[in-house]
Amino acid sequence: MSLSTCRPGGPERGPDAQRLTVRGPGDLVVLVPYLLGFRPSESAVAVLISGRRVVLTARVDLPTPSGAAALGRQLSALARQHGAEDLVVMLFSDRGAEARAVGVVLQRRVRASLLSEVLYVAGRRWWSLTCCSDCCPEEGTPYDPEAHPLAAQAVLAGVLVRPSRAQLAEVVEGPPGGDLDDRRAAVARVGDELAVLSRTERTAMVVELVRRAVSLTVGEVPVSERTTGLGEALTDRLLVLVRDITVRDVAWALMSRDEALGHVAVWAQVVSRAPVEDAAAPLCLLGMAAWIAGDGALLNCSAERVAQVAPTYSMGALLTDLSDRALAPSFWDHLVEDLRAELGVSPGTGSTGSDGP
Repeated sequence: MSLSTCRPGGPERGPDAQRLTVRGPGDLVVLVPYLLGFRPSESAVAVLISGRRVVLTARVDLPTPSGAAALGRQLSALARQHGAEDLVVMLFSDRGAEARAVGVVLQRRVRASLLSEVLYVAGRRWWSLTCCSDCCPEEGTPYDPEAHPLAAQAVLAGVLVRPSRAQLAEVVEGPPGGDLDDRRAAVARVGDELAVLSRTERTAMVVELVRRAVSLTVGEVPVSERTTGLGEALTDRLLVLVRDITVRDVAWALMSRDEALGHVAVWAQVVSRAPVEDAAAPLCLLGMAAWIAGDGALLNCSAERVAQVAPTYSMGALLTDLSDRALAPSFWDHLVEDLRAELGVSPGTGSTGSDGP
């Protein structure tokens, strides 16, 4: 059971975005799509809270009632890991009886002092499964996600919500089948062009191209709406360069939390042009940038796609591990120090001391 996790505020949210205040369960139901980056369906969504702040949001496909106990253990472990004081679980489903049965199991398996609320959400109504009084109407509490003030605030804060996780997964799918022959021919031409370069020269090139590409991104608009102006020539060079694992890792080491969304935009474009045989490296770089940006859903989609196209690619296993362990993006600040030291690369110069074929 793989949880997709997002940091507070969800993806696409800048560091200076306004804080959104939740005053009750109905507000949280409206806010969840903005925390995840897409509108969930047939999903269990957990919101972990500490000190009246959301510290983590996690989503998993709605389990069967028999699988709910395992989910309860997983959520309890996540709460311990992140020091959460409260846990709210929302079950988004059109299968009312099954979803409610999952909620019953979760209430039994997660300690009452942690699990403050279990909500069932269907269409535009929600029900509290933990309410023991007559405060909740039997027909559910209606809500309007578009008209709710929190929705307007989230949009103003620059938070992108895709209609579904399936649409998010399209970001990692690569070029359409009808374009593959042309794409392969273009990539082969670039491969021939760069084959004469040494590793030192290819490393210097990837540093220059990544920096140029990131500088072209527009940080104030959602990734799906950005015009980076990269063009086919630049993206194909990046695609060929990161075939070399050392060069790929230099591109990885250039990432920072301040510019993570820019790297997401760049590697999403490269992935969109990558034939399947060359997709693993840019997919992993996209997944890493998504993790650093706090976009756990895109991290998960990238990891799943790598597992499909290159199941033995070791960086793909690292993506899955980051997702499963729900490591905070702040962990990157420590990891990147060791990576840069190992490669002899700095974000200021991009120099490396390694040469080779």
